[in-house]
Amino acid sequence: MSEDNQKTEEEVELCPYCRYELDQCDCCPECETYPCECPPPDPQYYIVFDSNGDVAGFYVDEIHGDNIPATAIPISTGAWQLYVSDPNDYKLDDGVIRPKTAEELEAEEEARPPAPKTPLQKLEEADLDNKEAIASLYEMLLGGA
Repeated sequence: MSEDNQKTEEEVELCPYCRYELDQCDCCPECETYPCECPPPDPQYYIVFDSNGDVAGFYVDEIHGDNIPATAIPISTGAWQLYVSDPNDYKLDDGVIRPKTAEELEAEEEARPPAPKTPLQKLEEADLDNKEAIASLYEMLLGGA
């Protein structure tokens, strides 16, 4: 090769996925084919907080595309895995995502309304009421005899 045909390192355009020269790489992120065995790019995760600083939801570019709120904060895959495992344990405080304190978690628990009764709990209470009514009626019948 003559000096005129040689490309300098700065002039060589590399594939962002496999770092091969682009003219030797067949990666196509648009159709997600990677014939040169480039790994697909990592998805970009985002986290959104409500006005109280509590986690309001998560977004990922591969699913939500351009529908990610402007207030969403980009986070790593590892951070997403951590936050999504128990989002109630984290808070946005002055622009910093931090674990909630034990006091904050206790206060939230105390402020929560009681859970609605399950159908089984309702049935057990109704059965207890019926037993009390039957015992009351029985006493009336015995006392009246």
